[in-house]
Amino acid sequence: MTDNPYNKKIVLIFFLLILFNLVNAQVSDTFNSPGIATWIVPCGVFSIDVEVWGAGGAGGSSTNRGGGGGGGG
Repeated sequence: MTDNPYNKKIVLIFFLLILFNLVNAQVSDTFNSPGIATWIVPCGVFSIDVEVWGAGGAGGSSTNRGGGGGGGG
């Protein structure tokens, strides 16, 4: 039986796709408690994206002329 060069190419492409997916895997951590948190950067991480949400500002008091609306969150 002779080796089919196409089979070797298919196997190589398959392993390259697996390796590409492992290298580009995305992991997320969620911190739901207010305050300071510590996060240790895992090996092989070259960049991070941070998304932060906070509460909106309060409206103006009634002693102001008409008061102001609240700030967006």
